[in-house]
Amino acid sequence: MEKYSKQPAFTSTNPAQPIGRLALQLVSHAGEVCHSMGSAVLVAPGVAATAAHIMDSCKRAHGFEERQGAPPHGDWTLHAFQFGSEVEVRDFLVDRMTASEFSDVAILRLRGNPDWAPLLQPMLTFRPPAIGERVVGFGYAGRASINGQTLVVEPGAHTSVGEVIEVFPRARDRLLAPYPCLHVNCRFDDAMSGGPVFTEDGAVCGVISRNMPPFAEGESHASVVSLIWPIVGLSPHVPWEERPGDETFMLYDYYAANPQLVKDLHRVARLPDGSWKIDMSPAPAPG
Repeated sequence: MEKYSKQPAFTSTNPAQPIGRLALQLVSHAGEVCHSMGSAVLVAPGVAATAAHIMDSCKRAHGFEERQGAPPHGDWTLHAFQFGSEVEVRDFLVDRMTASEFSDVAILRLRGNPDWAPLLQPMLTFRPPAIGERVVGFGYAGRASINGQTLVVEPGAHTSVGEVIEVFPRARDRLLAPYPCLHVNCRFDDAMSGGPVFTEDGAVCGVISRNMPPFAEGESHASVVSLIWPIVGLSPHVPWEERPGDETFMLYDYYAANPQLVKDLHRVARLPDGSWKIDMSPAPAPG
């Protein structure tokens, strides 16, 4: 991972760089209407993590309705685009989304050409960064359009650098961010939601959740990063050679069998009642 100053910065990024293989652009499509809805990051083979509120955004964008006493209705397709190189773009279909009940994180099941597997994934960390630590967010603040029968995607990839201002192990408040999160001074534009946020050592600690721009000159952005760890209690519903025929395993089980993929997994424990306990003491403050 590149070395960045903690001074806030927001720069255009070529998605053909390695980050383009780890992060995905989410585009919704229904008939002649399409929208760049957000971003995501690979967290297991055929599985990506994103911000849970993106599904609500899809519902609003495509007229999804929920009526009392009747099943919800509305129809759209959610694509996840992976930019592997200047010429190679992979279009995955998202056919399942599972959201955390107490956080703004969700996981997506990806369907695509079998020849594309295995997919790369970054290192994750379940320990929140310390106040004052540099963090780097990445997402696709781009656009999507329809040209005849072709879906045209403009990535608009950006990297945002800043530092951790506050750490909220349980919740920031009851309204804006009632979930485990970070307050950072990074700028995050529309459609970057769900993109990965990296610690100084290059591990993903969370996903982009919200951004509040400055109210006055000289002020900083006040953005929210949803911590990544709640995905351990979600089931990706994908095949896994360790559990043939069983797609109900949780990501915790997958990471326990592949400890090289996650830092600080020992901080998380599943209790007998099915709930989760985590040691949320932050990393030591940077020297």
